Amino acid sequence: MTGMGDDVVDPLHQRTPSELLRSELQKLAATRNATFHLLDGRPARRSHTDAEIHYGTYTDHNLHPPRTRKLLLKVLPAGARSREPGRHRRALGANREFAREHLVGQPLDPVRLSDGRWVLFFEVANGGDRLWSLDELAGQDLLDTFRAVVAALLHGWNGAGPADGQRGLPVDSVPVRTYLRRELAATDAQTEIYEAVREFGFPVTSDEPWTVDHWRREPNPLRLLDAPYGDVETWYCYGLTHGDLHGGNVVGPRDGFGKPLPGAFRLIDLDGFEEAAPLSRDLVCLLLTTVLRFVPDLEPAESDALMEYLIHPDRPCPPNLRGPVVDLVRIVREESLRYSSPDWVSELRTQTRLSLVGWALVCATYQNLGPRRRRWCLVLAARASAAFEQDLPTDGGRSAGGSGSLEPPRVGPPGGAGGRPGWASTTPVPAGSQGGVGLAERPPPGRHRAQDPPVGWTGRTRFHTVDAPLGRGHRLLQIYPPAREVPYQRRPVDAMVDEPGQEGRRWSPLTRCLTAGAALVVTLAATVGVAHHLGASSGSPRPGTERGAAGSGRGPVDPTAPQQLMDLALRAARVADEPEKGRYAYFCLRIWALDRDERTLRQDHYRDEQFWIAADASVRQSAVDVVAGRRMPATTSMFSPGASTVMNPVPAEDPDVLRRQLRELVDQRPHERSAAAAALDWVLHFHRYHLLTPGQRAALLAQLADTAALVYQGDYTDWNGRHGAAVSAPDGTDGQVTATFDRQTGRLLSHERIRGDAVTSYTSLRTSGRTDVVSQAGCA
Repeated sequence: MTGMGDDVVDPLHQRTPSELLRSELQKLAATRNATFHLLDGRPARRSHTDAEIHYGTYTDHNLHPPRTRKLLLKVLPAGARSREPGRHRRALGANREFAREHLVGQPLDPVRLSDGRWVLFFEVANGGDRLWSLDELAGQDLLDTFRAVVAALLHGWNGAGPADGQRGLPVDSVPVRTYLRRELAATDAQTEIYEAVREFGFPVTSDEPWTVDHWRREPNPLRLLDAPYGDVETWYCYGLTHGDLHGGNVVGPRDGFGKPLPGAFRLIDLDGFEEAAPLSRDLVCLLLTTVLRFVPDLEPAESDALMEYLIHPDRPCPPNLRGPVVDLVRIVREESLRYSSPDWVSELRTQTRLSLVGWALVCATYQNLGPRRRRWCLVLAARASAAFEQDLPTDGGRSAGGSGSLEPPRVGPPGGAGGRPGWASTTPVPAGSQGGVGLAERPPPGRHRAQDPPVGWTGRTRFHTVDAPLGRGHRLLQIYPPAREVPYQRRPVDAMVDEPGQEGRRWSPLTRCLTAGAALVVTLAATVGVAHHLGASSGSPRPGTERGAAGSGRGPVDPTAPQQLMDLALRAARVADEPEKGRYAYFCLRIWALDRDERTLRQDHYRDEQFWIAADASVRQSAVDVVAGRRMPATTSMFSPGASTVMNPVPAEDPDVLRRQLRELVDQRPHERSAAAAALDWVLHFHRYHLLTPGQRAALLAQLADTAALVYQGDYTDWNGRHGAAVSAPDGTDGQVTATFDRQTGRLLSHERIRGDAVTSYTSLRTSGRTDVVSQAGCA
């Protein structure tokens, strides 16, 4: 689909009307005792329906004296799917008072030319003087005109409603899929939408409930077009609708000082007019196509907040969302409530959300929006679909989605609408929201309190010199959240695609992965025997035994590490983590390390390290040594906010930024350390001390897939009896590091370090999550 608002006069597009058009119009005029005169010097412009626009005059010689009027001629191409010839006339007769004030008259009946084209005749608004369109307005002029249009649609064109003294509303019910397909059909987007979702790597059917977009788990935007949710019956209020009411189809004059006159607007291009379409169609189309103007200028968190506010306009506006987009959403909600009756408010809210799904899909087909905003529309459709499903009642009182229901992310900073976002599971949590305080604010008597962290940074992203797993004194890029501020996990779509002006096709990670499918099938066929062998004899030896070849990381390997890791990343991105409650992030590591005078690890010699991390990044650390099976007294340390090196660096919440952060950290490695080992070390560090989201875990795995020299070791059973996928990296000398990840979630299970043929250390991540209790019970 070409796009919305493309019917702009092109001053370079000077075209003389075709001889066929001229001759046939002259013949028509002769039968009516009239004269057509086409203005050759005027621009002939094309609208988004590929129609040509010409200007001319029509003189009626039946009147005395003869009268001449200016006309605008719209020539529809032959075979066009245009329904305009009949629908515009029907719109003029549906509400004559509204048509007289806000529609463009059609003084002559449409004419079909011999080559199949249709010619439509319209009055020239404002005497042919230059008009404004809503797309051109800004500031208060935009808001005043937008409200005037929305109010007139509801209270003028579709008056009188309950607010005008009438009781009830015209309502009907249809299956959800029928409702959405009607919204798509309003602009003939039924087939284009499948091309759009395929272009951006989304599923082209509703069979898959989830998709992965830039390492985020998103609902399938086409999900409601099919069963089971598509079969749900939904009520909706109906009335007169334009059908394609974007800002380019709202025009009007200016006063003598050049100021727009909001109440004098006119609606043009009524080829999508319907007498009994959902009332929310025009409201949502006008709202969405208007706010899309502002999406590229929003910060990532603001763009996500805008999605949330569009989906839930009845909730308080996210405090980080400002500007005209807030007022635009409020205007639609206020005028809708003013029109509706109290007993239909819920249904009107539901149908508005469904129209939002439909028109977000429609806008994703508009090529002139560019890939940045088109992808944003697809994700908006996905999250609005999830919100609709979440609100569906069931017999048990739960949502129709059940345990796998699709609840969209709640967006907003701490204390905002919707409470604590379940997806914002990065380690710091707002202490105030849990009623807790930082751990460092109440250290136990006699316990060590670490020194305060370095000062001097004022923003969110700063460089610091910290102690790090790869050595001391390295300059590291820190994504370090200020105290009591919760970082956002999600980023809007506009921030993850091409920069403005780059509107070429871009493959999403999912699409790129799928294109490698043929190669993956071939390599898997060649390595089935290897995988089976590792699965049968996988696993490190228990402490106290000699290490065998199968678990050493030096046995048979699968040479397709990038494909295997990318597949693991995609599975991890599809995971829906259940939100955990608790004021502290909690981690428990069990560590075996080789003593200098020993050759093998001993099962009864290890250390349990526990960490409790509060909202302000203060840390409580407890270490218990187990020697010959006997537990030693615990050693506890308290660290003030930011002082513990385990928190540094904090992984970026956004998956794409996190991948870049990992690359920069690897670039800062000591020269003797390999890039593969450095990348794996930082991934291990992030997993050990931060509660990562599915998108973050997927991004780290995807970056590992792009790292050379990593070796996929196949199935692996760790010392805790957990099964996973193992990957190893040489460290640049004579050693290597091997990590095991859960095949479904991408979570770290364990990792080990090898020097020569000996396992020098083994770490098992036993527990991670949230808790309200600080105890010394030891690792589970």
